[in-house]
Amino acid sequence: MKLSMFFLDGAHTIESMEICLKWFKEKTSNSNRNRVLIFNLTGERNPEVFFKQLSKAKFDIVIFVPNVGSDKDSADTVDHILPTDQQLRRCEAYSKKWSQMQSNGKTETIKLFPSFSRAVNFIQNQGMCDILVTGSIHLIGAALSVLNPTLNGKSTKIFSFKGFQNLDTIPKKSKVLHREQITADKRD
Repeated sequence: MKLSMFFLDGAHTIESMEICLKWFKEKTSNSNRNRVLIFNLTGERNPEVFFKQLSKAKFDIVIFVPNVGSDKDSADTVDHILPTDQQLRRCEAYSKKWSQMQSNGKTETIKLFPSFSRAVNFIQNQGMCDILVTGSIHLIGAALSVLNPTLNGKSTKIFSFKGFQNLDTIPKKSKVLHREQITADKRD
């Protein structure tokens, strides 16, 4: 049985999102797993511009979450500029906007969760998936705090030299792939 894969990319500009989507499509082109998007956007960026690009990937499940790893996040991971309740309201607005923009009759599942860990718990019941986590570098930090809580700022604990490895701390039968690491490996 194939593994679920987490694809982590902190893309938060139009240009970086184009590169992110190209990378994600290349890596999943031969996959028959469900495509899942976990997304958040910080700052005053226009979500519609990002959604137009992201919808090209034809996700089966789209999940909006604040930049919160889990319900147990410590005070040093709390965003004091945009508190979680405000992030949740934005995520709710993003969810509605995504739904409105999908007028092509596609009936993907759209979800909103208060943390990345709750999104992962939901995904675990969806079978094997290719999961793109993107839109905010802060979201990537929240994701990594869940996928590998022993991180301590050392990426070598997460990614092998070839760009991915199995992690004991993430859901069973999952892998993590990070575009920046893969790009760096190709240069070596």
